[in-house]
Amino acid sequence: MNEGIFLDLMRRVQRGDMIRIYPMQQGNSQGIRTKAYPCKAGSGEIYEVTEPFEARMEAYNDVALRVRAENGLCLIINVEEIWKVDRIWSE
Repeated sequence: MNEGIFLDLMRRVQRGDMIRIYPMQQGNSQGIRTKAYPCKAGSGEIYEVTEPFEARMEAYNDVALRVRAENGLCLIINVEEIWKVDRIWSE
């Protein structure tokens, strides 16, 4: 992901905004897979994200995004494993 574009977007996205997250493409040269971790530890389950999805932004700390997916699942995703993020503008 272009770091400059991502940082610019994150300056415009606030807690509670809806965003669309695009995972790394499967054929990327570095072999990176996008993984999402549950916010609450315990289950040890790790999700591999293969398709873009919409979520509500909860937090961002230059390393990871914390989002709540449409199904209510809270996820933490490393920003280096995200290809692109779009803000979903409400009408």
